[in-house]
Amino acid sequence: MKSLISLIIGALLGVGGTVYTIKWQDEHLTYEISSPARFGKITYQNLRISNDGWNPAKNVKVFLRGRHLSADGIKESPSFNLKDDSPDIVGGYDRIRRGETATVTFAFKGKPISHDDLLVESDRSIAVLRSPGSQGFVSWPSFFLGMGALFLSSVLAGIVVPAYRSYMETARLAAEREQAASGGGHDRGES
Repeated sequence: MKSLISLIIGALLGVGGTVYTIKWQDEHLTYEISSPARFGKITYQNLRISNDGWNPAKNVKVFLRGRHLSADGIKESPSFNLKDDSPDIVGGYDRIRRGETATVTFAFKGKPISHDDLLVESDRSIAVLRSPGSQGFVSWPSFFLGMGALFLSSVLAGIVVPAYRSYMETARLAAEREQAASGGGHDRGES
């Protein structure tokens, strides 16, 4: 039984590690659009694009659907370095490496930009909207802390379960011996 539990725990760790390894090797593009800030008739909004995956995102393009902004109303950091003649394209980057964040600031007149107006895509994926307050992909420290806790709990279970079984067996045998000893002496006392 002990070897079966060890085998199951080992298989779960192996499958979990493999799935996590495959997932973190991909690019993981996310974006968020800030709340609008209005100064007079001009509205300002920031678009932040991040790659939380392992591999760099290549040919990242930013599209603003149904809106036409002048080049003077768009400032980016770092500067766009990808040219494309696609309709609705604002600009792009040849690559965004893991952990990098690019910021595009829009200054315009009219209604604020919503996430439905934006499309951020690379050669391999489409960016997902980052929920407010999220940290993106699992960080290395939390991954190693989680794996360490899982490993230590497995080791602890491997020590505690057999020790508990041994203790229970010893306690049962001692109780039987005590019962046999007191039961025999109890019979003599009644006579």
